[in-house]
Amino acid sequence: MGTAPKARAVAALQFDLQYDPSVLTIASAAGDATISAGKTLSTHVLSSGRIRFLIAGLNRTVIGDGSVVNLTIQVSASSSVGPYDLNMLNAVGADPTAQVVRVAAYPGRIDRIGPK
Repeated sequence: MGTAPKARAVAALQFDLQYDPSVLTIASAAGDATISAGKTLSTHVLSSGRIRFLIAGLNRTVIGDGSVVNLTIQVSASSSVGPYDLNMLNAVGADPTAQVVRVAAYPGRIDRIGPK
């Protein structure tokens, strides 16, 4: 995820992560940049296979470079070999004055290489 060209500072961030819950189990923790900025990570399951992430705090501190969310992803032992998509949707940020900051979110994937 990145900010738009000529980016403004980001003090809060929200996005949804979409994945296949029949194959992937996802746990999350606040990353170093989130913690350093005095922010907290909140999550909410919107539906099966879709989690909303909110990184915010009761301060105007800018979130610096680094990890904002650390994901632990477990792949089902009964899953097939192959790729599984991780899609980031509805990403939006806010600057220290609560103005919207456009952010770009890029998809990812988990590749199960075996055995099975």
